[in-house]
Amino acid sequence: MAIPRERAPEADTTARREAALVLGFALFPITLFALTPVTMQIIVRELDPLFAGLLRTAGAIVVTLPVALALRFRLPQDGVSWRLLLLNAGLTFTLFPVLFALGGQFTSASHAALIMASTPIITGLCVALLERRRPRGSWWLGCAVAFAGEAALILLRDPHRGQAGALGDLLVFCACIGSGTGYVASARLSQRIGVWPCIFWSVTLASLIQIPPIALRWSAADWSAVDAAGWAALLHLTYGATVIAILAWTWALAKGGVARVAVLQFAQPVIGVALAALLLGERITPALLAAAAFILTGVVIARRR
Repeated sequence: MAIPRERAPEADTTARREAALVLGFALFPITLFALTPVTMQIIVRELDPLFAGLLRTAGAIVVTLPVALALRFRLPQDGVSWRLLLLNAGLTFTLFPVLFALGGQFTSASHAALIMASTPIITGLCVALLERRRPRGSWWLGCAVAFAGEAALILLRDPHRGQAGALGDLLVFCACIGSGTGYVASARLSQRIGVWPCIFWSVTLASLIQIPPIALRWSAADWSAVDAAGWAALLHLTYGATVIAILAWTWALAKGGVARVAVLQFAQPVIGVALAALLLGERITPALLAAAAFILTGVVIARRR
């Protein structure tokens, strides 16, 4: 029987460097995603939130449609695939940005970042309901802990923010329910037509849906109120978080492996809260830290293999 040869130290060193490079690169889209609550806070102060939420996806069509046509990405070929495409476009790229923007005018970026951390659990719950599977006990425990943190985040708040803050948190949470459900449709559609066609056609279809209401509201927008920070925020939301981050994250998952790279998602709410404090001057209170600990602990428990 042949004796397997040991790997050369140089090969091990190269593999470790490549793995570190992939993990480091994966932090780039995670940071872009984490920046979303901050940039949304900036733009909703300068534009109507509904208008800003629609612009976030619709502006990406100038990239997604030409690329999809140039690379001849395959369109859905059957009714089920078209329904999945409509669900993904309607939930992930239409309902989520609109509700997220509407909620952003009433709550803080740090709250929004922590609420977004529950999206993987919402996605898992949608899968369990659709496939009629009963998740294991630890998954339910993680859900209970994470949602207890979400409830504390919404209810145990600064009294000076009043009901408006709670309304904003609930709108952001509803946005995450929409995106979590849309991710399930996206995963199933990707199995049928491929990952890249799924992403590009979903964004393109969502943009086409949103262009008519944008045209109706365009003249009412006060573009003179948008300063340099507002334009930077809008560019980040439209191209950074909607196109570049998704492409970079998908590449990192494919190159580094889902099990190894996906764990970096746990850093997203932490980075989001830190960016909110650094860029917007938001206070990190003990109640916020306690809620964050519950949410992240619950997500970790629920997502353990």
